[in-house]
Amino acid sequence: MATGTYDTEAAGAQDGHRTAADVWDDTSISLQPGTGVSGWVGLQFDLNKVTSDQPFITGASLTLRALLGFPSGVVSIYAVPELAPAPYSASLLPGNRDEILLDVGALSVGTSTDIIPIAYLPEDTTDGAYLGLSAMTHLLRNSGWSGILSLSVRLDLGNGVLWRSAENNNPGAPLLTTTETSVEHTGILDGPAIGRRARSRLCPRTGLPVASDEMVRDGYIQNMMVSKAGWDPEDPPDRYVPSPMENVVDDET
Repeated sequence: MATGTYDTEAAGAQDGHRTAADVWDDTSISLQPGTGVSGWVGLQFDLNKVTSDQPFITGASLTLRALLGFPSGVVSIYAVPELAPAPYSASLLPGNRDEILLDVGALSVGTSTDIIPIAYLPEDTTDGAYLGLSAMTHLLRNSGWSGILSLSVRLDLGNGVLWRSAENNNPGAPLLTTTETSVEHTGILDGPAIGRRARSRLCPRTGLPVASDEMVRDGYIQNMMVSKAGWDPEDPPDRYVPSPMENVVDDET
């Protein structure tokens, strides 16, 4: 089990907020979620520094630091469900990207630093509305995942919160801390899955290594997964084509 730490000051990362005029602002020294339609912050983290073999993220926490005062309010954390999420922009505003609700929590009262946990499977307090990080597993473990995780943060009932951003001259940009567990090693030290978020498997038909996410369901043997090169189509149904002279009586013979 390992811990990953990622901030919005790294290359490929980003932070900003959606203004009251529905404009994207990523140049301010503070993140200003406000309330209502303008209550959104967009955070993009680059997780390419992960070194474990096909990590399984079992938990995370988001750290936000106030620029002034002690923030209060209710925070909802959403994820952009894309393998390679583009940066936030005027056309890709937080809250407008079909985000998945991961978790909801209240800001601490009387502190300028809020550490907001994101559970893998949060308690079912709203009839399944909180999906947790488990809802992102199929993307984060896909070999096509770019390593970018975009989180859209919604603040409700806030008190004029100003969080530090990557543009601030002082330390304190948003920080994502993850708990990562490596899956078992396959024993294959080389092959098509090395360097990707996939596992090397042996095709049962060809016997050759194949990346797990490239295997397809065989057409001939039910429920068997094979490489594309080893795929066998389903046998076509027998079709009896009668002779044009069958059941024909020729009175002249």
